[in-house]
Amino acid sequence: EEHSKEIAELRKETNELRKELVTLREDFNRRFEEHSKEIAALWAEVKNLRVDMQRGFERLDGLISVLGGRWGIRAEVAFRNAMMELVEEAKGAEVTRLKLFDDRGVVYGEPSEVEVDLLIKDNVHMLIEIKSRVRKSDVAEILRVGSLYEEKRGVKPRLILVAPTIDNNAYELAARQNIKVYTYHAEL
Repeated sequence: EEHSKEIAELRKETNELRKELVTLREDFNRRFEEHSKEIAALWAEVKNLRVDMQRGFERLDGLISVLGGRWGIRAEVAFRNAMMELVEEAKGAEVTRLKLFDDRGVVYGEPSEVEVDLLIKDNVHMLIEIKSRVRKSDVAEILRVGSLYEEKRGVKPRLILVAPTIDNNAYELAARQNIKVYTYHAEL
């Protein structure tokens, strides 16, 4: 009889454990389904973000193309302006790509070779630097190149910068230093 009680009690505990196991399994399945829904929602969001990013990249690509086109127009105007005036001045002029060795490091802070375009007409020496963009440091550099040229050749050169884009502070410095600037004028 005691053995029967123990068996009955074990059955009761086993049934309770089964009920708990069923409850745990239902809870697990419910949570698994919730997580599956959350993961599906996250994937949908990732797909939407990917679409948004793709649109953004396409827009950025378009803007870069527009900027490139504007730069091209500005470059064309700057070079045309410079060349028209320089060609008028250059009849009978000598145009060369000049290489000077800066043994004291005047231009770059250490001994180095310095290259610049040189136009000479009627004993007027013009150093011409053509850049895609001129910053204040570029103005300072051509001033140092001009000083080096004067030191090496004994002639003070006229300094000329040609660029489609020039920073305002660079333009102001160039003007104060009597450096001729050919650029796209709409931005100044």
